[in-house]
Amino acid sequence: MLAVRKPDGTWRHVPVYVEGTKVDRLIDRPVNRCLAVDASDNLWAVVKDPALKGVIALANGGSIDSIAAVHITSANGLPSDDASTIVVDRDNEIWVGTNRGIAIILDPSNPLVSGGIATYRPANGLTVNAIAVDPLNQKWVATSEGVILYSPDGTQALASYTVESTSGKLIDNDVKSIAIDPGTGTVYFGTTGGLAAFSTPAVAPKAQFDKLSVYPNPYLVPNGTLLTVDGLVANSSIKVLTIDGRLVREIKTPGGRIGFWDGRDNQGNVVASGVYIIVGFTQDGSQAGSGKVAVIRH
Repeated sequence: MLAVRKPDGTWRHVPVYVEGTKVDRLIDRPVNRCLAVDASDNLWAVVKDPALKGVIALANGGSIDSIAAVHITSANGLPSDDASTIVVDRDNEIWVGTNRGIAIILDPSNPLVSGGIATYRPANGLTVNAIAVDPLNQKWVATSEGVILYSPDGTQALASYTVESTSGKLIDNDVKSIAIDPGTGTVYFGTTGGLAAFSTPAVAPKAQFDKLSVYPNPYLVPNGTLLTVDGLVANSSIKVLTIDGRLVREIKTPGGRIGFWDGRDNQGNVVASGVYIIVGFTQDGSQAGSGKVAVIRH
């Protein structure tokens, strides 16, 4: 049932037991992600055995075990017992995709406690094929009707992508898998019609500041394209200053390595031509980095 590769390179095969019953099979067809490991090294798995459908947690803490400590079904808050994918996000919450939407297990250490599974259900009623977590902890959800981007806590749908809304860049609405390159922010979609890729600002932040990269430079304003500030640490803010140190604009970034400026001041006015200093800084002000950009107003 489970094949475990141990640190010494050897393999061990173990059966799986749920509520005292040996599981005939964990999965019976391709599943995007059928196993996940939480921050406490506990193994979670999708179970497709008809008699024991749902999600299990071994609560094994990194050891090799075969007995499920927790069995979660629709009776406990899943939208459906027919789970299709399971992932752990950057807050150690468990996201379970099913054929009727998503369940979020908020407390992996005690998932069956009252309130342990979110009462709101992202993608409610939709068949969820895959879920991927980007460096900003946003959730990309693949369905049979396109892709939905959710906020880190799942309470807001930030964007949706279909063949129609992307003018054919997403080549098929039936999306089966998603992969994210955290170094570039590129999100890849595996569809029944082939592979599609989108560029996003969800790039893994730097561990510490160095010199910021600012482009395009020079920057023409007004401009429909945003100025990109690259090289930020997690959850940075940006200040735009004149060459003599006067504050022009303060901006909260998306939270990753990339931030943006539209060439306007805090009042919404297009700035004048000149050289501007771009400063990125952490919330507590303990780290900062800077760069320069020449702005040309035309």
